[in-house]
Amino acid sequence: MRASDNATHAQAGRSEEHWGDYWVDAGLHGCTAQFPEAVQREVAARWRALFATLPDGATLLDIGCGKGALLDLAGATGALARGIQATGVDLAPAATLSGEGFDIHGGIDAAALPFADRSFDCVVSQFGIEYAGFKPALAEAARVCAGQLVVLSHAAEGVVTEQAAEQAAQIDELLGPSRVAERLRTAQEDGSIDAVIATLRDELAAMIGEATNTGILDQLYVSFGEIARVAPLMPPAELAAAIDFMVTQLGRHRVRMGALADAAVRGEMAESATAMLTAAGFETTMSAQLSGGGDVVGYWLVARRNDADTLS
Repeated sequence: MRASDNATHAQAGRSEEHWGDYWVDAGLHGCTAQFPEAVQREVAARWRALFATLPDGATLLDIGCGKGALLDLAGATGALARGIQATGVDLAPAATLSGEGFDIHGGIDAAALPFADRSFDCVVSQFGIEYAGFKPALAEAARVCAGQLVVLSHAAEGVVTEQAAEQAAQIDELLGPSRVAERLRTAQEDGSIDAVIATLRDELAAMIGEATNTGILDQLYVSFGEIARVAPLMPPAELAAAIDFMVTQLGRHRVRMGALADAAVRGEMAESATAMLTAAGFETTMSAQLSGGGDVVGYWLVARRNDADTLS
């Protein structure tokens, strides 16, 4: 992919509309739901251990917070009951997010945070800041951090990123010229929808047989069957709207999967970021988050200002 294409995908992946659409239906821990349960527990335990060490009354910022998964974990440690002032920011519109016991602000670009220097004792991010450009957003996170900075980012070499890239490619094939959208709309108009859906399902079955990640293909296989079932019962306009909605959602999912794959952090990028933070006055360590099978799925950056005196 050309550099210009990367920039285009990165910008599209930062669209409020696409991420707002995702968070409407996603669960609180949607960003880690694809991991094995053991990895989910390990990641959550590491965050809880951090939040348990925050002193009473500390200020906490979560960048790219989604619905507030990390802030919820902070609450589970009793941090909020100890007067921790927790704030979350995300690019998605605030109306698609939620929070109880903490404030979440939508429409915030992680690379242009609306906070003064050293505003927060602890700054965290889980699979968030890389979408705004890893180094610019990390520099912003460091700027507003008075004490400790902890970031977990997707690993470009990891299985989650590979699966996202595969799904993006699958959707590109499905939505390409003369593929799913056009065929469904034409079939709906000329009354051949049953035959066309049968053919599409056969093609999907062939794709599923060759794919490593079949998640989106399996969902579409079921969706096509449902469209065939309800088509005779729906007025033409409603059926056309249902097809358009499915295609739109598929396109938005492609943008998000492409954005994840494009934004994921390579090991050398994480090492370079460690050096950048060190030069900015932080004591910094980097480590890999592994899957249950020993494969890297993410990179942790843990940094603390050398002159920090706000955290115990």
